[in-house]
Amino acid sequence: MMALWGVVMLFVVLQYRALENSNRSVTALQDSVIHLRNTLYFREPYRTNRSSDLALNIQQVYSLRRQLELDWQGRWLQPDMSQLLYVTDRFIELTQSFVAIELSLSDFVERLNQSRDSYVSQPDIQLRYWQIGSYVLQALYTEGQQSPQLYRTFDHILQYSYQLPEQERNELQRTLTSVSSLLSKYAESDNQVTKLLEHQVHDEVTLVAIKLQQDFKWLTILAMASSVTALVLVVWLLRREQQLLPESDALSAKHEQGHNPVPQTKVMAAENSAPVFSAIAGDNAGLIEPQVLSSEVDMPAMLNALDNDQASVYLLLEVFVEDHQHDAQQISQLLVSDREAAERKVHSLKGVASSLGAKGLKEIATDIELKLKQGGTPSGGELQSLAKQLQQTLASARHWLSLQVDG
Repeated sequence: MMALWGVVMLFVVLQYRALENSNRSVTALQDSVIHLRNTLYFREPYRTNRSSDLALNIQQVYSLRRQLELDWQGRWLQPDMSQLLYVTDRFIELTQSFVAIELSLSDFVERLNQSRDSYVSQPDIQLRYWQIGSYVLQALYTEGQQSPQLYRTFDHILQYSYQLPEQERNELQRTLTSVSSLLSKYAESDNQVTKLLEHQVHDEVTLVAIKLQQDFKWLTILAMASSVTALVLVVWLLRREQQLLPESDALSAKHEQGHNPVPQTKVMAAENSAPVFSAIAGDNAGLIEPQVLSSEVDMPAMLNALDNDQASVYLLLEVFVEDHQHDAQQISQLLVSDREAAERKVHSLKGVASSLGAKGLKEIATDIELKLKQGGTPSGGELQSLAKQLQQTLASARHWLSLQVDG
C-alpha cells in the first residue's frame, strides 16, 4: 500500500515540476507579448525610434515560444499548446512585417541625410533633398498622406531631375522611388498595428495560463486525496491485524517473554506424577494412558507456564481448536491471493503452537514463515507437513478437552 502511495506521489511530483516549467514559459511569453503590444501604443515617431527594440522583442518572443514547445512535447497531462504555438507563429510573422516597415523608414532617413550632405556644394540639388525629407515627414506623421499637393511636389522634383547630369539624376530618382515604396508600405502599417493589438495570441496565452493553474489545482487535490486514502488504509490494516491476532497470540508472547524453561528432570517427574494427571483430568478421571503425555500438546509445560491455572489452559485449547482448525487450508489459499495475510496467519499459528508446547507444529510453521519473509514460497511437501502437524495437534487438544468434559 505504501509502495502504491509512493508511486502516486512520485507521479504527482514529476507532473508538478513539468507543469511548473510550462507555467514559467507561458508566463514569460505572456509578459513579452504584453510588453511588445504596449510598445505599439506609442505615436509613430517614437515607435519608429524603437524599431530596433521591437526587433529584439520579437526574438525574445520566438525564443520563449521554442522553449514552451520543448517543455510541452512528450509531457503527460499537459494542456494542449498546439493552438498557442500556431497563433504565436502568426503573431511573430505579422510583427516582423510591421518592424520591417519601421526599419525601412529608419534606413530611408539615414540614406536621405547622406545624400543631402553630399550636395553641400550644390545648394539647388540639396534643396530638393530637403523638400523630399520635409514632405515625407508630412505624409507619414500628419493627415496629408493622400494630399494631391504632396504628389505634385514629388512630380516637380522628378521633372527637375531630368535637367541634372546622369549620376545626380539617377540618385535623385532612386530616392523618389524609395519614397513611393515607403509611403505605400507605411499606409498598411496602421492596419497592421490594429491587427497586432487585437491578435488572438493575447487571448490564447491567457487561456493556457488558466488551464495550467487548473492542472496545478487538480494535482494538489490528487496528492491530498491519495495521502488521506493511504492513511485511512494503513489505520484500517492495523486494526484488522489486531483483530486477527487471537488471544492465544498474547498468551504466546507472555509465554515466550516470561517463561523460564522447566528442567527436563522436572518435566519427566511431572509426566510420571499421578497428581498431575488428576489435576488435568479431574479427580475422577483415573490414570491417563502414558502415550497421551507424548502427544503434540505439552500439558505439563502449559500448566507450569500458567501457574497451574487449569481454566486458562483449557480456554487456550478451546481458542486453538475454534480459531485455527482451518489454518492449513486458509494459508494455502492466501499464498495465491495475499502473501502478507498468509505470513501473518503462519506467524499466529507459530505463536499458538509455542504456547501449546507443540514442537512439531511450531517448527514447520517457523520454517514456512522464514521462507515467506525471504520472498520464497513453501513447497507442497511443506504445506502437507503443516496440515499433518496441525491435525495431530488439534486431535491432541480435543483429547485434553474431552478429559475435562468427562471430568
